[in-house]
Amino acid sequence: MTDKFETQLARLSMAAFAIDGLVILCLSLWMSSSDLVHYLGSFLRQYPWVLTLPVAALLHLFVTEILAAGYSIGRLCMGLSVRQHHSARSPTFTTRIRRFVSASFGIGHILRPNSLAYYNKHPDGGLHSDWLGQVASQRSKAKKPKGQKSPQPRVSVLSGPHAGISVALASGRHFAIENIFIIGTDPAHADLVLNKDPAIAPFQCVIGFNNGHYYIVDGHPRGKQGSRNGTFLGSTKIPSDKFTPLALNSQIRIGTSILSLQD
Repeated sequence: MTDKFETQLARLSMAAFAIDGLVILCLSLWMSSSDLVHYLGSFLRQYPWVLTLPVAALLHLFVTEILAAGYSIGRLCMGLSVRQHHSARSPTFTTRIRRFVSASFGIGHILRPNSLAYYNKHPDGGLHSDWLGQVASQRSKAKKPKGQKSPQPRVSVLSGPHAGISVALASGRHFAIENIFIIGTDPAHADLVLNKDPAIAPFQCVIGFNNGHYYIVDGHPRGKQGSRNGTFLGSTKIPSDKFTPLALNSQIRIGTSILSLQD
Protein backbone atom coordinates (compact mmCIF):
# COMPACT_ATOMS: atom_id res chain seq x y z
CA MET A 1 0.00 0.00 0.00
CA THR A 2 1.36 3.43 -0.91
CA ASP A 3 1.19 6.48 1.33
CA LYS A 4 -0.10 9.95 0.54
CA PHE A 5 3.38 11.33 -0.17
CA GLU A 6 4.18 8.66 -2.77
CA THR A 7 0.82 9.25 -4.43
CA GLN A 8 1.53 12.98 -4.71
CA LEU A 9 5.01 12.32 -6.04
CA ALA A 10 3.70 9.76 -8.55
CA ARG A 11 1.19 12.27 -9.90
CA LEU A 12 3.87 14.95 -10.22
CA SER A 13 5.93 12.37 -12.10
CA MET A 14 3.02 11.65 -14.46
CA ALA A 15 2.57 15.38 -15.11
CA ALA A 16 6.28 15.66 -15.89
CA PHE A 17 5.98 12.65 -18.20
CA ALA A 18 3.11 14.36 -20.06
CA ILE A 19 5.25 17.47 -20.65
CA ASP A 20 8.20 15.34 -21.74
CA GLY A 21 5.82 13.46 -24.04
CA LEU A 22 5.19 16.69 -25.95
CA VAL A 23 8.96 17.15 -26.27
CA ILE A 24 9.29 13.59 -27.59
CA LEU A 25 6.43 14.15 -30.02
CA CYS A 26 8.06 17.33 -31.39
CA LEU A 27 11.36 15.49 -31.76
CA SER A 28 9.61 12.62 -33.55
CA LEU A 29 7.87 15.01 -35.96
CA TRP A 30 11.16 16.71 -36.73
CA MET A 31 12.80 13.35 -37.43
CA SER A 32 9.85 12.33 -39.64
CA SER A 33 10.22 15.46 -41.76
CA SER A 34 13.98 15.19 -42.08
CA ASP A 35 15.92 13.60 -44.94
CA LEU A 36 16.38 10.47 -42.86
CA VAL A 37 13.02 9.05 -44.00
CA HIS A 38 14.30 8.78 -47.59
CA TYR A 39 16.54 5.91 -46.50
CA LEU A 40 13.64 3.91 -45.04
CA GLY A 41 11.48 1.29 -46.70
CA SER A 42 8.22 2.18 -48.46
CA PHE A 43 6.05 1.37 -45.42
CA LEU A 44 8.22 3.43 -43.09
CA ARG A 45 8.31 6.30 -45.58
CA GLN A 46 4.52 6.29 -45.48
CA TYR A 47 4.31 5.91 -41.68
CA PRO A 48 7.65 7.27 -40.40
CA TRP A 49 6.34 7.79 -36.86
CA VAL A 50 6.36 3.98 -36.39
CA LEU A 51 10.15 4.28 -36.19
CA THR A 52 10.79 7.90 -35.23
CA LEU A 53 8.53 7.91 -32.14
CA PRO A 54 10.28 5.08 -30.24
CA VAL A 55 13.69 6.35 -31.38
CA ALA A 56 12.83 9.84 -30.12
CA ALA A 57 11.59 8.38 -26.81
CA LEU A 58 14.81 6.39 -26.27
CA LEU A 59 16.95 9.37 -27.25
CA HIS A 60 15.09 11.60 -24.80
CA LEU A 61 15.40 8.98 -22.07
CA PHE A 62 19.14 8.62 -22.71
CA VAL A 63 19.71 12.37 -22.49
CA THR A 64 17.53 12.69 -19.37
CA GLU A 65 18.78 9.77 -17.30
CA ILE A 66 22.44 9.53 -18.34
CA LEU A 67 23.64 12.87 -19.71
CA ALA A 68 21.43 15.20 -17.63
CA ALA A 69 21.52 13.10 -14.40
CA GLY A 70 17.73 12.78 -14.20
CA TYR A 71 16.76 16.30 -15.25
CA SER A 72 14.26 16.90 -18.04
CA ILE A 73 12.01 19.77 -19.12
CA GLY A 74 8.99 18.05 -17.55
CA ARG A 75 10.73 17.33 -14.25
CA LEU A 76 12.08 20.87 -14.04
CA CYS A 77 8.56 22.23 -14.60
CA MET A 78 7.21 19.95 -11.85
CA GLY A 79 10.06 20.66 -9.41
CA LEU A 80 11.44 17.10 -9.63
CA SER A 81 15.02 15.84 -9.65
CA VAL A 82 16.92 12.59 -9.07
CA ARG A 83 19.23 12.45 -6.04
CA GLN A 84 21.08 10.06 -3.81
CA HIS A 85 19.15 9.76 -0.56
CA HIS A 86 22.02 9.77 1.92
CA SER A 87 23.97 12.64 0.33
CA ALA A 88 21.44 14.60 -1.75
CA ARG A 89 23.91 14.45 -4.65
CA SER A 90 23.24 13.57 -8.25
CA PRO A 91 23.25 9.82 -8.96
CA THR A 92 26.50 8.13 -9.97
CA PHE A 93 27.11 7.16 -13.60
CA THR A 94 26.41 3.50 -12.77
CA THR A 95 23.08 4.45 -11.20
CA ARG A 96 22.22 6.56 -14.26
CA ILE A 97 22.78 3.57 -16.54
CA ARG A 98 20.66 1.36 -14.29
CA ARG A 99 17.85 3.91 -14.30
CA PHE A 100 18.03 4.21 -18.12
CA VAL A 101 17.79 0.44 -18.61
CA SER A 102 15.01 0.07 -16.01
CA ALA A 103 12.96 2.91 -17.52
CA SER A 104 13.47 1.59 -21.06
CA PHE A 105 11.90 -1.76 -20.19
CA GLY A 106 9.41 -0.48 -17.61
CA ILE A 107 7.48 2.33 -19.27
CA GLY A 108 4.28 1.06 -17.66
CA HIS A 109 5.63 1.84 -14.20
CA ILE A 110 5.72 5.56 -15.07
CA LEU A 111 2.00 5.61 -15.87
CA ARG A 112 0.75 4.47 -12.46
CA PRO A 113 -1.02 7.42 -10.77
CA ASN A 114 -0.68 6.22 -7.16
CA SER A 115 2.74 4.58 -6.89
CA LEU A 116 6.28 5.13 -8.10
CA ALA A 117 8.43 2.81 -10.15
CA TYR A 118 10.95 0.93 -8.01
CA TYR A 119 13.92 2.72 -9.61
CA ASN A 120 12.43 6.07 -8.50
CA LYS A 121 12.57 4.89 -4.86
CA HIS A 122 16.12 3.56 -4.91
CA PRO A 123 18.43 5.11 -2.23
CA ASP A 124 21.22 5.65 -4.80
CA GLY A 125 18.97 7.60 -7.16
CA GLY A 126 15.46 8.37 -5.92
CA LEU A 127 12.98 10.93 -7.15
CA HIS A 128 13.06 14.19 -5.15
CA SER A 129 10.43 16.93 -5.08
CA ASP A 130 11.43 20.51 -4.30
CA TRP A 131 7.73 21.29 -3.84
CA LEU A 132 7.06 18.50 -1.35
CA GLY A 133 10.54 18.80 0.14
CA GLN A 134 11.23 15.08 0.39
CA VAL A 135 13.10 12.19 -1.22
CA ALA A 136 11.17 9.17 -2.42
CA SER A 137 13.67 6.56 -1.24
CA GLN A 138 13.31 7.25 2.48
CA ARG A 139 11.73 9.86 4.72
CA SER A 140 12.25 10.75 8.34
CA LYS A 141 8.49 10.77 8.90
CA ALA A 142 7.90 7.38 7.27
CA LYS A 143 6.39 4.63 9.36
CA LYS A 144 9.07 2.64 11.16
CA PRO A 145 8.87 -1.00 12.20
CA LYS A 146 7.86 -1.58 15.79
CA GLY A 147 10.77 -1.28 18.17
CA GLN A 148 12.88 0.82 15.76
CA LYS A 149 13.77 4.17 17.30
CA SER A 150 14.62 7.39 15.53
CA PRO A 151 18.28 8.39 15.77
CA GLN A 152 19.01 10.48 18.89
CA PRO A 153 22.75 11.24 18.69
CA ARG A 154 24.21 14.72 19.10
CA VAL A 155 27.09 16.47 17.39
CA SER A 156 29.25 17.82 20.21
CA VAL A 157 32.18 20.24 19.92
CA LEU A 158 34.93 18.89 22.17
CA SER A 159 37.56 21.58 21.57
CA GLY A 160 38.02 24.81 19.65
CA PRO A 161 36.34 28.22 19.70
CA HIS A 162 32.89 26.60 20.02
CA ALA A 163 33.79 24.01 22.67
CA GLY A 164 30.81 22.90 24.71
CA ILE A 165 28.18 23.27 21.97
CA SER A 166 26.05 20.19 21.39
CA VAL A 167 23.30 19.93 18.76
CA ALA A 168 20.91 17.02 18.24
CA LEU A 169 21.35 15.48 14.80
CA ALA A 170 17.59 15.16 14.32
CA SER A 171 17.06 18.88 15.04
CA GLY A 172 18.80 19.91 11.83
CA ARG A 173 16.48 21.34 9.17
CA HIS A 174 18.14 19.26 6.44
CA PHE A 175 17.96 16.09 8.53
CA ALA A 176 14.17 16.29 8.70
CA ILE A 177 14.01 16.33 4.89
CA GLU A 178 17.01 14.41 3.53
CA ASN A 179 18.67 12.75 6.56
CA ILE A 180 21.78 14.92 6.26
CA PHE A 181 23.35 17.32 8.79
CA ILE A 182 25.53 20.13 7.41
CA ILE A 183 28.45 21.57 9.39
CA GLY A 184 30.08 24.86 8.38
CA THR A 185 30.26 28.61 8.88
CA ASP A 186 27.35 29.64 6.65
CA PRO A 187 24.34 30.29 8.92
CA ALA A 188 21.99 30.23 5.92
CA HIS A 189 22.74 26.57 5.20
CA ALA A 190 24.64 24.91 8.07
CA ASP A 191 22.79 22.97 10.76
CA LEU A 192 25.77 23.45 13.08
CA VAL A 193 27.32 26.91 12.61
CA LEU A 194 30.99 27.19 13.64
CA ASN A 195 31.79 30.69 12.36
CA LYS A 196 34.35 31.52 15.06
CA ASP A 197 36.87 29.06 13.61
CA PRO A 198 38.52 30.76 10.59
CA ALA A 199 39.89 27.45 9.29
CA ILE A 200 36.39 26.02 8.72
CA ALA A 201 34.69 26.44 5.33
CA PRO A 202 31.07 27.58 4.73
CA PHE A 203 30.27 23.97 3.75
CA GLN A 204 32.82 22.04 5.75
CA CYS A 205 31.34 18.54 5.96
CA VAL A 206 28.08 16.60 5.99
CA ILE A 207 26.92 13.80 8.27
CA GLY A 208 24.35 11.46 6.72
CA PHE A 209 22.10 8.72 8.09
CA ASN A 210 20.91 5.78 6.00
CA ASN A 211 19.66 2.28 6.84
CA GLY A 212 20.67 2.60 10.48
CA HIS A 213 24.23 3.74 9.77
CA TYR A 214 26.00 7.10 9.90
CA TYR A 215 28.29 8.51 7.22
CA ILE A 216 30.41 11.61 6.73
CA VAL A 217 31.69 13.40 3.63
CA ASP A 218 33.94 16.43 3.22
CA GLY A 219 32.66 19.57 1.50
CA HIS A 220 29.39 20.62 -0.08
CA PRO A 221 26.52 18.08 0.06
CA ARG A 222 25.59 18.55 -3.61
CA GLY A 223 29.02 18.77 -5.15
CA LYS A 224 32.29 16.87 -5.18
CA GLN A 225 34.47 19.86 -4.25
CA GLY A 226 36.01 19.43 -0.82
CA SER A 227 36.61 22.04 1.86
CA ARG A 228 39.82 24.07 1.67
CA ASN A 229 41.44 22.50 4.77
CA GLY A 230 39.81 19.08 4.64
CA THR A 231 37.92 17.00 7.18
CA PHE A 232 39.66 14.34 9.25
CA LEU A 233 38.21 11.28 10.95
CA GLY A 234 40.78 10.67 13.64
CA SER A 235 44.04 11.25 11.76
CA THR A 236 42.69 10.15 8.37
CA LYS A 237 41.53 12.70 5.81
CA ILE A 238 38.16 11.68 4.40
CA PRO A 239 37.24 12.04 0.68
CA SER A 240 34.82 14.57 -0.77
CA ASP A 241 33.41 12.35 -3.51
CA LYS A 242 31.90 9.60 -1.37
CA PHE A 243 30.53 9.03 2.12
CA THR A 244 32.77 7.41 4.73
CA PRO A 245 31.21 5.27 7.52
CA LEU A 246 31.08 7.17 10.83
CA ALA A 247 31.02 5.34 14.15
CA LEU A 248 29.57 6.88 17.29
CA ASN A 249 32.10 8.68 19.51
CA SER A 250 34.60 8.98 16.66
CA GLN A 251 36.55 12.24 16.66
CA ILE A 252 36.02 14.57 13.70
CA ARG A 253 38.73 17.21 13.22
CA ILE A 254 37.88 20.30 11.18
CA GLY A 255 39.97 23.47 11.30
CA THR A 256 41.13 23.94 14.90
CA SER A 257 38.05 22.20 16.29
CA ILE A 258 37.36 18.61 17.29
CA LEU A 259 33.82 17.25 17.14
CA SER A 260 32.22 13.94 17.98
CA LEU A 261 28.93 12.21 17.16
CA GLN A 262 27.72 11.03 20.56
CA ASP A 263 24.73 8.94 21.52
